[in-house]
Amino acid sequence: MVVEAMAAGVPAVAAGHGAFVALVEDGVAGLLHRPGDPASLAACLRRVTADPDRNQRMGRAARRRYEQDFSPAVGLERLVEEYRTSIAARTQPRGTETMGGSK
Repeated sequence: MVVEAMAAGVPAVAAGHGAFVALVEDGVAGLLHRPGDPASLAACLRRVTADPDRNQRMGRAARRRYEQDFSPAVGLERLVEEYRTSIAARTQPRGTETMGGSK
């Protein structure tokens, strides 16, 4: 749901662990709360809703992050590059593998 919020230009409020830490830059594109701490979650929700200007700034930053890292165009570009890499590896002549291959 974090990436979906970013796509919508909405700052996410997420638990500060796991992949969320890599997805949400705390205070920039959303807020991270202490996992398992309802008071921390409530404080983040109050913080994100109390200041409409900050909310909009974080929302714009979230949308920029989405466009840079998660948009369909970026996903397609990465997928095509993976295909190119795989095809190139399969078309190498036998015995010319460079990483972990045997000669």
